Amino acid sequence: MPEARDYGFSLIAVVQHGPSRRSGGTRQTVPDGFGEMPSLLPSPRTGRQTPGQSTDKTSDMTRPSNSHIGRPPIRVELSASERAQLEELLNNPATSEAMRRRYLAILMAADGRTTGDIAGQLGISASQVSVWRRRFADFGFEGILMRRLNAGQSGRRPQLRDLRQTSVSNQARQGQRGAVRDVDLTDEQVLELRKLVQQPRIENRLAQRARAVLLAHRGLNAPAIGERLDMASPRVLHWCRRYLEEGIGGLTDRPRSGRPRKDAGPDLERLLLKLSEAPADGRAQWSRQSLARELGMTVVRVGKLLDGVDPELRPGIELRGDDSVHRVAGTDRTRRLRVQAAPSPFPNSAPNTTSRDGDMSRPSQGNAMLMLSGADVARCLPMDVAVDAMRTAFTALAHGRAVQPVRSQINPPGTTGISLVMPAWMQDDASTGHTSVKVVSVYPDNAARGEPVIHGLVLLVDAATGKMLAGMDGGALTAIRTGAVAGLATDLLAPTGAGRLAVLGAGVQARTQAAAVSEVRRLERISVYSPTPANVARMIEDLRNQLPDGIEYQAATSAREALADSDIVCCATTSATPVFADGDLEEGVHVNAVGVFQPDRREVPAATIARAKVYVDDREAMMEEAGDLLIPLADGTITEDHVVGSLGDLLTGRCSGRTSAHETTFFKSVGLAVQDTVSAGLVYARARELGIGTSVPL
Repeated sequence: MPEARDYGFSLIAVVQHGPSRRSGGTRQTVPDGFGEMPSLLPSPRTGRQTPGQSTDKTSDMTRPSNSHIGRPPIRVELSASERAQLEELLNNPATSEAMRRRYLAILMAADGRTTGDIAGQLGISASQVSVWRRRFADFGFEGILMRRLNAGQSGRRPQLRDLRQTSVSNQARQGQRGAVRDVDLTDEQVLELRKLVQQPRIENRLAQRARAVLLAHRGLNAPAIGERLDMASPRVLHWCRRYLEEGIGGLTDRPRSGRPRKDAGPDLERLLLKLSEAPADGRAQWSRQSLARELGMTVVRVGKLLDGVDPELRPGIELRGDDSVHRVAGTDRTRRLRVQAAPSPFPNSAPNTTSRDGDMSRPSQGNAMLMLSGADVARCLPMDVAVDAMRTAFTALAHGRAVQPVRSQINPPGTTGISLVMPAWMQDDASTGHTSVKVVSVYPDNAARGEPVIHGLVLLVDAATGKMLAGMDGGALTAIRTGAVAGLATDLLAPTGAGRLAVLGAGVQARTQAAAVSEVRRLERISVYSPTPANVARMIEDLRNQLPDGIEYQAATSAREALADSDIVCCATTSATPVFADGDLEEGVHVNAVGVFQPDRREVPAATIARAKVYVDDREAMMEEAGDLLIPLADGTITEDHVVGSLGDLLTGRCSGRTSAHETTFFKSVGLAVQDTVSAGLVYARARELGIGTSVPL
């Protein structure tokens, strides 16, 4: 092995801007119960063990992995200009600590240092070093900035074993056969393809084809591209040729021959209407044969329409809307519904199965109120619907179609808890709208007692008549709508191609944060950290059962480990002090903070607030309760002008959002009553359609 070059780490000494930054070999303690965070850098010019790195052979959590021993490393070759550029970036004070680690890892790799050696020197994992080596070898400086890799045609996420191979980029430079010829793209074409690949909802196969063209443009041969993308070499050549001939439109599938698919909407509506009636022959249930006779369809046609419909049909039944169930295509009139209860994050709340007072799909008569449990709320308000509801709520608030007084709060003496009363009104498109009042209590110490931190009740009132329409579990509603507002903020502010989520906290709020972000971004990794490992394990297991397949889960042992290479961060804790160090945050990341709403508590360090573009749910509420911003305001770190705007301002175009991939954006939520109003209205309407809940006479 070539002799190790003595970098002395002087190139990254400029990271230490002041006493708040770590010096080499020191530790910074975060006094919130999240434990110590080891320094990112080794002690200057010493071979000492990196803090947090264990020599105990029974512990692999912080020791660099030996998984690369015996495997050929990915070669990294630097030209003189590339080396000079890397050193210039390292000495630039504007370069973040996270990027310095990447640049230094590439320099060390080019000098012949092994992956394990680099990992040990920089205090990071060997697999992360391997990823950076491969990305630089394949894509140059652009590769170091890459946040994620798009899945191949099969939808399988790239695995580490796929990355441990000799760089196909270097192989192509050495003149292997099978080169894809004449793929010489302009800068505009390259940008167009990159934007296509980074779209959050793009089909895997379309992203795969665009990546194949980009790799061919860089000089890779067809076999190398095929191996990388799990694609046959002839298909690589086919799509490159199609792109050269037809442009970006050539990457889409051409219309297939044959009879167009029949619109299922009218037939489905006829079927559902018929199912709401009793069979004419006096039988208790419909059969496929009897339905086919009544509707004039074939039995096969009826069977296809019944796919996804719950067998225990009753009036108002519709199709399930989860991704695992067949959806009948062809019309917006096709109604969808989660017939089977969605996984509920509220273990102490069971579906309401008590007797009903009549059919809830019809308006109730007399002075009665519909009561809904937490499981009922979760069933009626899936996360994708909740995210759209938050968009509606903040748009209405910005346009003056909603009113919400500042909430009242009580701190009972001798406790750490707080009780809130939150009223609001929001106008409906078709009526006067609804008024809601939520009474909610937040007791952080309940977590240690094994009890829910949040208890609450939401009352929904008809704004036209004042009638009490419904009462529902406020804890369940709060968790879902709080996650949904973070999902909306992520959709508006996070990088388009972001796919690596770090969640700090492992309670109910943390679960809904992850679920909401997965609705607006295609996640490839979720890293979770909490001081209680058992909570992390339970949360990861719940997310595996709830979220789509193909997501990698990591139980981090520190906040720093969770944040490594993450481009979205969600803080959902009850901490009084920052839960991570600013230096651990990647460049260009988006941060959501939803856990605390008291003026003397915060989850995010002031240094992060100072360098980020800051957005809030509501300016007035922020000035009353958001300790994450009030504390930096009080000590002069920021001014009120540092807040760019609210989500309503973003949605109505009154302020700008992210303008650069390198910007750090921060969203602070303290929770608004109008979020409860719009959510409760949707839950009530859905519960009546489903016929669930208990009608309670008043």
